[in-house]
Amino acid sequence: GGGGGEAPPAAPPAELAKRREFIREAVRHAWEGYSTKAFGRDSVAPVSGRPVSSGFDMAVTLVDSLDTLWLVDLKDEFRKARDFVADDAFGAKLRKPPASASVFETCIRVLGGLLGAYELSRDPIFVQRAVDIGDEIYKRVDRQTGVVPPSFGGGAGGCPSLAHAGTTQLELLYLSRVSGDRKYAVAARKFYDYIKTQPGLAPGLYPQCVGARSGKITLGAEADSFYEYLPKVWLLLGNAKRRAQGAPSSDPRDFEDAWAMYDAALDGMETRLAARDGQGRLWLDELQWRGGAAFAREPAMEHLACFVPGWVALGARYQADPERAKRHLRFADELAETCWRFYADQPTGVAPERVKGRDTTLARTDTREYILRPEAAEGWFYLSQTPGLEHRRDAYRDWGWRAFQAINKQLRVAHGHASMRDVRRTGGGNVLDRMESFWIAETLKYFYLLQEDEPSLPLDKYVFNTEAHAFSIEDAP
Repeated sequence: GGGGGEAPPAAPPAELAKRREFIREAVRHAWEGYSTKAFGRDSVAPVSGRPVSSGFDMAVTLVDSLDTLWLVDLKDEFRKARDFVADDAFGAKLRKPPASASVFETCIRVLGGLLGAYELSRDPIFVQRAVDIGDEIYKRVDRQTGVVPPSFGGGAGGCPSLAHAGTTQLELLYLSRVSGDRKYAVAARKFYDYIKTQPGLAPGLYPQCVGARSGKITLGAEADSFYEYLPKVWLLLGNAKRRAQGAPSSDPRDFEDAWAMYDAALDGMETRLAARDGQGRLWLDELQWRGGAAFAREPAMEHLACFVPGWVALGARYQADPERAKRHLRFADELAETCWRFYADQPTGVAPERVKGRDTTLARTDTREYILRPEAAEGWFYLSQTPGLEHRRDAYRDWGWRAFQAINKQLRVAHGHASMRDVRRTGGGNVLDRMESFWIAETLKYFYLLQEDEPSLPLDKYVFNTEAHAFSIEDAP
């Protein structure tokens, strides 16, 4: 695959175990900073140790971290967090989310975090709390269109975000399963029915702004997780088993149509967004869509778009056409390697927020910060578990281990891990006092899972929401 040079030697089980222990220790350190300095608040500023309210007022780091603590066997820490969630004072908060809180971020981090904690621990308190916040999210899903407002207070009108509307489905469907209340699943259906009636760029692509007849088309911000959820919703509801049995469902409640939308978007990605640089390396561009079939390319790829290798690979084993499946695996592998160059080509070994002009020297890039984002590690984790890419697994593990070490070495601070101001700069004064809840929830979780020899969360049994909370796949009848 790609111009990746020689594959690194396979890491024996003892080496993988040692890596996992290092990553577990990083989870413990980040959690301890939060727990000691900001327990029950949204997050901690890792340099100063100040508690930070990031607009949720729902202990977002605590809820987001629950399943990671369980997974890496920090059970005492998990129990302390669980008791906080169980307290009715927290339930009361969830039943009255602040008007300023993002519905989308609350859905993926808070509802997702509670559901992920339930999936692993089976403690019913997490379902109770998921219903507390889930009812508030449910009330904000438009009954006709499935669109959600930017915040619980309704927020700015203007154009509904493709990502916001298209990233409630997994959480609502799983909440219906564990709560026994169908209403959430009914709400989850609405946006998929609506988006099919809206303008887009064939095949399968839609602008960031739902309903617009022109604008930005990207697999990055304001769009990414709409596409991500299409195959995941299909998988969550047991459709892979139905397909294997040659009996796909025509009941809209089974979301077989999510696969068709996914497949069309894969075609759109290959024909519209994919590009090569001078070395033949694969990139994703962004488009300025002018309506109809007209568009202009902008060579810019966000770190967020590094989820795409995993998204492409996830569906490959269910493709009917073996040639198509093989092409998708090659695409996923090549793009994952470009995401590795985001890291490897920086003097710090840490990746920037985006790369413009397909140039990893960042000569044309002004957003050079790293805010502890997970998407590259996420992609490498998916590929490490993908049938047909076994021969590349050691490379993916090696990339993940090197990226983790670079981050941990340079960004570990007194009360957790900080963000980096400029990934081109080595030396002091380069940290931002910011630790997003997704550092423990996603980035460290994916780094850890990537080094497992026996997967705790195999991809034919679990789907991950966009905040890395795992939900078990339904056993289709």
